[in-house]
Parts: sequence; C-alpha cells; structure tokens
Amino acid sequence: MERRIRHSKGLEKTVSINKQQIDTLKESMKYLKKECCLLKNTHKALRIFLKSTFSHELKNISHMKMYILQTTKQMEIYLDDKIKSEQQNQRDNLLLNALLDEKKNAIEDLETITFSFNKEIEKLHDHILALKLSITEKDQQLENVDELKMKIGSLEKTVEESKLREQLYKAKIESSGQPILQFSGDPLSDMENQRRINKKKIRDLLLENENLKTTIYKMKELDHSRASTPSSTLTSG
Repeated sequence: MERRIRHSKGLEKTVSINKQQIDTLKESMKYLKKECCLLKNTHKALRIFLKSTFSHELKNISHMKMYILQTTKQMEIYLDDKIKSEQQNQRDNLLLNALLDEKKNAIEDLETITFSFNKEIEKLHDHILALKLSITEKDQQLENVDELKMKIGSLEKTVEESKLREQLYKAKIESSGQPILQFSGDPLSDMENQRRINKKKIRDLLLENENLKTTIYKMKELDHSRASTPSSTLTSG
C-alpha cells in the first residue's frame, strides 16, 4: 500500500514536472512569437523608412542588417540551447516537434525578410548610382557653362581692344604731320603714347596760333597804314 502511495506521489510529481516543462515551453513559444512579431514590425518600419528616405546614410541600413543577423543568431542559439535543455527532461515528442517546426518557420520567415531586405538595398544602390551619374552630368554641364563664360569674356576683351585700336588709328590719321604712333599691342601703353602725341600737337597748335595772331596783327597794322597814306597825301596837296 505504501509503495502504491509512493508510486502515486511519484507520478503526481512527474506530472507536475511535465506541466512545468510544458508551461516553460509555452512561455518560450510566446517569447518566440513576440520576437517574430518584433522582427516583422522592424521589417515594416524599415520598408517605410527606405521608401520615404532612399538617400539616407547606408550606415543605418547596414546596422539594421547586422541587427537582424545578430537577432537571428541569438534566436537560433536560444532555440538550440532551449531545445537541448528541454530534450533532457521533455518526453512529449509532439511538443518537441512543434517547437522544431516553430523554429523552422521562424528561420524561414527571417530568411524571407533578409532576402527582401537585400533586394531593397540593391534597389537603393542602383538609385544612388543613377543619382551620382546625374550629378556628374550636371557638374560637366556647369563646367561647360563656365568655359563658355570665360571664352565670352575673352572675346569681349578682344572686341574692346579692337575698338581701342580703331580709335587710336583714327586719332593717328587725324594727326597729320605729327609723329606716327607705333602700336605695341598693349592698349594702355598705346593710349599713353597717343596722349603724349596729342599733348605735343596741342603745344604746336598753340604756338601756331600765337604766330598767326602776330601775323594777323602785323597785317592789320599794314592795312591800316596803307589806308591812312592816301588821305595824308591829299591833305598835303
């Protein structure tokens, strides 16, 4: 009778232990489901983030990828340790198989998420490459515009120098009898030479005007004396 009682108590204890193990496994299953849900939510958040900010720093994407890989490894290690620990005391093969199926499904889900994540990264790389090519083309266009501006500025300078030479040439033609201006190719130097020539021309003209003034004065005096000579002759007669 005592053996039966002890045997009954042993069975109750075994049943209690099995229940505790089953409860532990259920808690593990809940934890795994929460982790899977967290990973799915993380993946959704990543997809929204990638769509809204495709040009964001790829470091964040790399960190997220590392987080997923680390989480996967941690989950695999956790599941492996849990299964190894439970295999020693767990006699319910159905529950064990269910755990293995859950692990397999979780790994498959993670692989699917990782594959989709890698595809998104490839798309981002392609888009960034296209943006870089577009920026390179824009930079080339800007360089061409700057080169055209430099050419236009050079042509405008050449036109101004040509106008200057034309003015100097006209001034040279007008200054007949003056020293001939020898063009040096330097507009400023040519203008200074022309200024000196003009100054000399002005001095010569002023001197000529003074000579003309003296000559005119003498001629007027001569005319005046000629005009007064007949009158005096008639008076004396």
